[in-house]
Amino acid sequence: MDPLKQGLLRRWLGQVGAAEMLGQLVELLPDRMVFVVDANRDVLLWNQEAERILGFSRADLLGRHCLTGIRCERCLSGCGLQQQRQIQGERLLLHRADGSSLWARKWASAFFDAEGHFQGGVEVLIPEAGT
Repeated sequence: MDPLKQGLLRRWLGQVGAAEMLGQLVELLPDRMVFVVDANRDVLLWNQEAERILGFSRADLLGRHCLTGIRCERCLSGCGLQQQRQIQGERLLLHRADGSSLWARKWASAFFDAEGHFQGGVEVLIPEAGT
């Protein structure tokens, strides 16, 4: 993004609030499970679709480790997002709160501070058709 547009976006985000804008944006994504984690991988944002599809409520997940709601074999062996920095379309088998499973594709991006320390990330999970 060019510097002029980036400055305009930052100014606008300062006016409307980045958290408010992000919250509104993720609710506009039908059938997309979106969540945000901090440096400890504690859930900061869990959208309505994630709640609906996976069956874990926001109240139960906010402030808790992401593995509380994102139950997949790959995730249990380590944070792929922290290691890979960006994930595009990785296929995961997720386990719902009721014990059933579904296949989904994962898109995610990690954030790091100036010293290279993991600061969290945003993830989008898209259920595969027929699951």
